[in-house]
Amino acid sequence: MRAKTNYFKLGLFVLGGVALLIAGLLAFGAKSYLSPKTKFETAIPGEVSGLSVGSRVEFRGVPVGKVTRITFAWVLYPQSKSRLIIVQFEVEGDLVPLPAGMDMKSALQQVTDKGLRAMVKGQGITGTSLLALEMLNPISYPPLPLDYTPHALYVPSAPAQFTRMLEAIERSLDHIEQLDIAGIGQGITNALGSVAQLSEKLGKIDLQTISTNANSVLAEVRNAAVK
Repeated sequence: MRAKTNYFKLGLFVLGGVALLIAGLLAFGAKSYLSPKTKFETAIPGEVSGLSVGSRVEFRGVPVGKVTRITFAWVLYPQSKSRLIIVQFEVEGDLVPLPAGMDMKSALQQVTDKGLRAMVKGQGITGTSLLALEMLNPISYPPLPLDYTPHALYVPSAPAQFTRMLEAIERSLDHIEQLDIAGIGQGITNALGSVAQLSEKLGKIDLQTISTNANSVLAEVRNAAVK
């Protein structure tokens, strides 16, 4: 009877230890591994320097998930002829940036039509990068054409910040090159010439004589009025 009591106490001790272990794991973040996640992917035509498996995924600056895989399109999709880099990532179930009340695929299509894009964003001098989900102009950054069907929910990509800055500078330089600098210079020269001619003509006017004649006319008018 005593042995049975000891086994009972031992069982309670083991169950208590397991309960404490589970509580500790939940307290130290194991809860995130048990919560539901939604899998997404994007295709990036440029480089993904600084991005790695485990890199943070942010939506408008708020951490929502992490990168789970980085590979080439022809590895994941053998039929693909593109040179795109596939970045797969997962987002916590309650942090998915999609409208409620719709099926996931339709909701994602609606949001990407409005400009939801994924892009690699550097983190200062650390050399690391994160995957940022941002709302951009869908006309300026249309979805890339794909020669395969994505396995996961697909978010179109946009160029990285640095690439976009270089593109903006390049567009500005193109606009400058298209300006008719010679024509503008000639127009300025003509305008300055006209101003110089006007100044020269004004300088030839005998203002003193005009003033004397005006005074004479005024004097005659006064005399006539007095008479």
